[in-house]
Amino acid sequence: MQRRLMAWRAGSESINSLILQGGELQRARARQLVRTNPYASNAAASFTAHAVGCGIKPSSLVEDSALKDETQRLWLAWTDEADADGLTDFYGLQAMAARAMFEAGECFLRLRPRRPDDGLTVPLQLQMLSSEHLPLSKCETLPNGNEIIFGIELDRIGRRVAYHFHRTHPGDVRQQRGTDLVRVPAEHVLHVFHPIAEGQIRGVPWVAPAMVRLWLLDQYDDAELDRKKVAAMFAGFV
Repeated sequence: MQRRLMAWRAGSESINSLILQGGELQRARARQLVRTNPYASNAAASFTAHAVGCGIKPSSLVEDSALKDETQRLWLAWTDEADADGLTDFYGLQAMAARAMFEAGECFLRLRPRRPDDGLTVPLQLQMLSSEHLPLSKCETLPNGNEIIFGIELDRIGRRVAYHFHRTHPGDVRQQRGTDLVRVPAEHVLHVFHPIAEGQIRGVPWVAPAMVRLWLLDQYDDAELDRKKVAAMFAGFV
């Protein structure tokens, strides 16, 4: 057994070091797999359906029936207006967040307070930001002693105090201000990810353990189909 395992090299780096070394490449590969590999795409859809379904719906515990009815009406009205991009509703945002967890390991929701004259039932919307909005390369120590790791600003005792986001997605068609960073206080940001190790700062794609097999399986399927196609052509020629 020991001879067979001589070629197996395992490191002892922390999960944050591993994310720094290959996080961006792993995330890009995971996104490509989910978009182009039918097995990965189906797994992402299945995970989203089982994790969220039709949406997680809260239930008010207010005992006053009139107040409870009014609260429920406001909630239902807000769910239709919750998405700052206007693409979906609150339950659609839940599904997008679950899919982002599977595909990229994390996503961010920014609380966007609105003015009363914006015409919304509740002056608050949620803006969903992808993992790419928060640069992994943003690591530094600030003059006030706070430390920025992977774009997340931590105070002296490790509490999250701010996030340093790109104004636009670095890979988006709107790249005029894509490299600019804006500091957003932590109380305005929801970081959705599943920590799997102590001290973890950023998320890891849930599809990561199956990525190599999915990529090799996709290559095998293509090669097998191409082999069958060539065999059929030869049969026709004969």
